[in-house]
Amino acid sequence: MRTASIFLAVCCWLSAAVGQWLETTIPVPDTFGGLSMPNCLAYDTIDNTVFVAGEYTERILVLDAPSGRRVGWVPFAGDIRSLCYNPVSNKVYAAAGDRDMVAVIDAATRQIVETLPVGSRPYALAFNATMNRVYCVNSSSDDVTVIDGEGDSVVATIDVGDRPEALCWNPTRNVVYSADYDDSTITVIDAAADIVIDTISVSGNPAAFLYNQDRNKLYVASRGEGLVVVDGLADTLLSIVAAGHWLFRLCYNQVNGKLYAMAEDDEFVRVVDCIADSLLGLIDCCASDAAFNVRDGRLYVVDEDAVFVADGATDSLLWVAWVGYNVNAVCVADSGRRVFRTADDECLVGVIDCAGDSLLALVGTDIHPQPSALCFNPTANKAYCAVEGTNEVMVIDGNDNTVRHVLPVDRGSKALLYNAVGNKVYCANSDDGFEPADLTVIDGSGDSIMRTIETGPEEVSARLCLNLAGDRLYEAVYGDKTVVVFDAVADTIVRRVPLPSGARAICYGPTYNYVYVAVSRAVDVIDAKQNVVIAEVDVGLRPTAICYVPVGAKVYTADRDGGTVSVIAGERPERVAQIDVGEHPCALAWASLYNKVYCADRDSSVLVIDVRTDTLVARVPVGRYPYALCYDSLNKRVYCACRNDSSIVVIDCFRDSVIAKIHVGAEPVALAWNPIESRTYVANYSGASISIIRDSLFVGVQETMYDERPSPSQQSPAVSPGCELLLSTVDLRLSD
Repeated sequence: MRTASIFLAVCCWLSAAVGQWLETTIPVPDTFGGLSMPNCLAYDTIDNTVFVAGEYTERILVLDAPSGRRVGWVPFAGDIRSLCYNPVSNKVYAAAGDRDMVAVIDAATRQIVETLPVGSRPYALAFNATMNRVYCVNSSSDDVTVIDGEGDSVVATIDVGDRPEALCWNPTRNVVYSADYDDSTITVIDAAADIVIDTISVSGNPAAFLYNQDRNKLYVASRGEGLVVVDGLADTLLSIVAAGHWLFRLCYNQVNGKLYAMAEDDEFVRVVDCIADSLLGLIDCCASDAAFNVRDGRLYVVDEDAVFVADGATDSLLWVAWVGYNVNAVCVADSGRRVFRTADDECLVGVIDCAGDSLLALVGTDIHPQPSALCFNPTANKAYCAVEGTNEVMVIDGNDNTVRHVLPVDRGSKALLYNAVGNKVYCANSDDGFEPADLTVIDGSGDSIMRTIETGPEEVSARLCLNLAGDRLYEAVYGDKTVVVFDAVADTIVRRVPLPSGARAICYGPTYNYVYVAVSRAVDVIDAKQNVVIAEVDVGLRPTAICYVPVGAKVYTADRDGGTVSVIAGERPERVAQIDVGEHPCALAWASLYNKVYCADRDSSVLVIDVRTDTLVARVPVGRYPYALCYDSLNKRVYCACRNDSSIVVIDCFRDSVIAKIHVGAEPVALAWNPIESRTYVANYSGASISIIRDSLFVGVQETMYDERPSPSQQSPAVSPGCELLLSTVDLRLSD
């Protein structure tokens, strides 16, 4: 009885003292998201920002005009169909049609200063610079609300015709026009007195306005009739231009004195001479909106899925860019250097570099964050997580698991790497086909962006490694078929080493000072002293992971489509072994104490390779689609992220057996180990979260890659900790 009691007590003590558990989960929110179906834009000329809203707005998004980067948001929800900027008071107005109100936003602070009740179904806004007033047309209550731009209050409500849809201010006479769609009239409002002074009958249904101050003319897009021209001084009809029957948008070219008329379901944009009020020609493109850029003299036309750029003098098309589906709004920003457009079906805003004739960026308005890469900074006890979609790097305090900073980086963050020399973190970014890739350098002490270095062309993915001294950084760039060599002290590019094909993985071997690069069917070996390729070693098909083992100076590749692990060794590199492992090996990790290489295979297992003999010694069943591996050298464990199981499997390296399975967020794809706190960080790609696993057993001294390692036979048996205590056959007889 005494033996059993003591045995039970020992087991209870071990259960409490050892094990791995999910300590916490950090959500990765889209802090700037919450805007579906963006369809309206407003350019803040003072702060050089662009405000974006749409039909399903939870937050109004604010973008930096030069870069398109998301810099802020305004907490206002509603079906927003119109935005209007007031440069006199530096305010933005948002008409929420489903809430019958207009939000007044301080553009500098991005805070709502007032929400004003207006009429039913506010639909369009217009600004009067003379009076510093904003006019809101309410399509269901058939009236216009007048808002004081200084005091942020409603000063008048003016009845107009049936179903008003558009507004326009005439600065010459200080009158405001309302397009009364169902009445086929134009209501003329005296802006000083806030009274109706005239009603103009037109043919068709007025849907849009454009006031030409140069000619004192009001142009009316009248559905069913054409382009109606009104004398802006006398409020009388001058002419009707046959510019299409279902007009709904107008745009003015003040440089060349032209008007562009857009009609529904029409394959052309009509060009009108504003002097003679006659049709000049056609531009061969469909249109949902257009904006003229005075800076470059070009017309930017958006249709369902593209932006057409036309010369404002010749009306000829210059270039076309695909920008998403259902493109429906456009504005000129950054003093004519940028053009912004919305694509509501895809929740995107496209940013065009006008000088470069290129798409600068595609910015998501309602993004699902996707944590994709991790690294740990032992100097500062911080973890870093790259998040695709939101294009950020999160900085997590290793002591208390709090998010300390969120740093903006460029699109498509593919890899993170910590460098103790200079206490820096490198983030390799791919711009997904719209901009050259680059490398962001982060100060590991202050967590600020030190610099961004352009690295390659479009459509690339990248991997990183450092040399032993930490003064050279290597980036394998797939799209460019190069390895970029950086001076890691000065953070400058010193060489580009060409490769025969795109690089898939990279590692550094200090024994011979070589850099090993996995390409399509081989490993290219670079002499790091001369920065030239000195050998190409054939391996299996599509090696996607590579691992350097200092014992024997060997390199292992996971040949994903070949079902093998290839082994390379020697000062004159050659393949010394090729091990059949399974269906699709995709990740590798070296367990230094036992001198084993662990290989994750998509057949739901982890294969164990004895480095001394290069033979397969164990197959450990894990979850579905093992995707990433991480070695804990203090507790002698390998963590395996099972992507399709949303779980982390913990493997005891002594017995090569599973000791724990911990459920985390959806699709874990990356791991990083914190030896200071005995924590493992998990990036959950589809779960928009970072899981943190804690290990209660903290023993021994962390090994380095050059420590003396006893063989497994020299190790005494040990209890393997886990979520459930797993005991091997151990004699626990206790004497009386």
